[in-house]
Amino acid sequence: MSKSSFLIHPQQLFFSTESQTSNFYPACRLPRFLGICLFSILIFSSCKKGDTPAAEELKLGTCAAVTPKAGMIQSGVADSFVYRTSGGGIIVIKPALSVTIRHEQYPGFKIELWGMEVVNGTAKLVGNHENLNGKHIKDKETGRRSVILPDGAKLTIKGGSDYLGLIRSVSIIDGSTSQLLSFSCNQVVLEHSSSSPTLASALDQLEADGETSAVEFTTDGLLWVNIYSENVQGTKVYSRVKLGELKWAIPSNVTDHYDDPRIGHT
Repeated sequence: MSKSSFLIHPQQLFFSTESQTSNFYPACRLPRFLGICLFSILIFSSCKKGDTPAAEELKLGTCAAVTPKAGMIQSGVADSFVYRTSGGGIIVIKPALSVTIRHEQYPGFKIELWGMEVVNGTAKLVGNHENLNGKHIKDKETGRRSVILPDGAKLTIKGGSDYLGLIRSVSIIDGSTSQLLSFSCNQVVLEHSSSSPTLASALDQLEADGETSAVEFTTDGLLWVNIYSENVQGTKVYSRVKLGELKWAIPSNVTDHYDDPRIGHT
């Protein structure tokens, strides 16, 4: 019959039997073990039930300017804003002149949304006219107008109730980044500039895209085409209508595919 006893040694504390002396717990490990237990208790006790990370929120309508980031640059030239998309698109917003779209992969290409209205002696941007490389293709159909670039970045202009209403805001959704310029303040303000995918999704879902077009690279040039209308957020009516086209072989030529009945020269 084996005898059992507690043996205390300066270097170790263990329980031993005559038949089994290999099972022991070094005393020098006890402080570490107790420390880990205490740390775990403190961590779990600090996480109260119901605690959640602070939710990100869009802060719009404040007329407070934010610092440009995530691809946006504010230029002193005509108080313009320049945004470079993740895939090479270049969007220039000049509040006193126009909104233009270019692309690094197609030098010479330019979509221009222009048109002003004088209000109390001050010219305000409407952006009702739409040009492709200087050729007036059409006027926008409603107060909302979106252009999607080849990399998926989307520019949306929000105006009034009809196509002649003053621009109220210009937003850009480019993957996880988002921008919004407010035209409803005393001066045009960059009200939102973020690289948060959560805020980009929230801004994208906030309002409808309106009349929406896409810029597409083709084997021999570039095509600008309307692809859908979204007058109610979440309800898109798809219809593919060609607007204008460019060819690499004839860089100075613009093919106007659209006949706008409101304008005699389109």
